[in-house]
Amino acid sequence: MSAVTIRRLEGIQLFRGCRRSQLELIDRLGVTLVRPAGRTLCSEGDPGSEFFLLVDGLVEVRSSGGRLALLHAGAWFGETALTHHTLREESVTTVVDSMLVVFDRREFNEICHIAPQVRERLDFTAEPFARRDTVTAQPWYQLIVDDAPIERAPVAGTTQRRRCGLDTIELLDSGSH
Repeated sequence: MSAVTIRRLEGIQLFRGCRRSQLELIDRLGVTLVRPAGRTLCSEGDPGSEFFLLVDGLVEVRSSGGRLALLHAGAWFGETALTHHTLREESVTTVVDSMLVVFDRREFNEICHIAPQVRERLDFTAEPFARRDTVTAQPWYQLIVDDAPIERAPVAGTTQRRRCGLDTIELLDSGSH
């Protein structure tokens, strides 16, 4: 990845507190992909074998029951299906051209070894959903109604989180819009 990608990683909540040397190692592990609008990134019912970081763009999360969430730059997904060796409970598709960093299982485990604070943050954000505590008054929770219009970006300075099956989706304004 480039210095531009490293700077973007520095601005994403998941990697806050990581030293530059940690980000450089993480950078070498992931594969940066640019995908056009309409591209399926992962499909409901498939094994969870990758962890995704949305660096730029917009993706839609759907299950067989309909649209669940929109994720903007700074979002991550796929960690729970990956770590629990389960099938994906949702499909994720790009809405606009999007840049992602994709990590396979080995790379994901290496991230957690290189930067234990990342694993702690993943565990912390997933914990309420592991208890199936999806009804919350937290300001980051937003239920997406299937007929709601697609919004291109969250309100600046907000953090929203949505439980999508077993995966916790962290939606962050990373300042890269």
